Amino acid sequence: MINIAVCEDEIFQLNDLSDKLLKISNELGIEFNIYKYSSAKELLENYPENIDILYLDIQMDNMNGMEAARIIRKYNKRTEIIFTTAVDDYIREGYEVRAYRYLSKPIEYNTLKKSTSDCINEIANKFETIDISYAGETIIINKESILYVEVMGKETTIYTDEEVFSFRISMKNIEEKLNGKEFFKCNKSYIVNLKKVKRIDYKERTALVGNHKIPISRNSIKLFKIRLLDVLGDMI
Repeated sequence: MINIAVCEDEIFQLNDLSDKLLKISNELGIEFNIYKYSSAKELLENYPENIDILYLDIQMDNMNGMEAARIIRKYNKRTEIIFTTAVDDYIREGYEVRAYRYLSKPIEYNTLKKSTSDCINEIANKFETIDISYAGETIIINKESILYVEVMGKETTIYTDEEVFSFRISMKNIEEKLNGKEFFKCNKSYIVNLKKVKRIDYKERTALVGNHKIPISRNSIKLFKIRLLDVLGDMI
């Protein structure tokens, strides 16, 4: 079951979006549990902890969706937020709350279906792990948590949101394990999770990942831009 919340202050649009999601549920063969809210205030006061996907209107009276998303992100990091909006002014702000995607109104059925299906696949990928055996033990790491990988000599270090792991494993073996499109080899020593990139300095050819500046080789910078836009483009 996928738990979905829909927050929209226009009642017609609230019901229309919810009805479309029920149809998508039937077509995908996945049960959706849908919660409906007609204001950001109502959403925040009754927010269920188990929401997988939140469809959130940005332009609402009293408190807009972006403000509500900032509050939600203070205590909930796991919910995927998909903004619905009639304007594109908030896209930059959306990165602050890790918006999964933006849907422009009026929302076409096929667009809604694709974004929902893609998001469900993304949620499934959050539980994807890699396992590395070294020195008699096996370490299991959630791929979603990886910031970047650093290979120096014979030692490979994996930096995640919470922990740092060091092993004796080759760059080739790590590349084989991190084969998703979100992982990019910046140079002979670094692989970054493109979803974790905060900022890029094209002049210095560096990417800020976490609190670390990762160098990007001259030969890789063009492809880096393309791949980054491809990953970020899934959010828009």
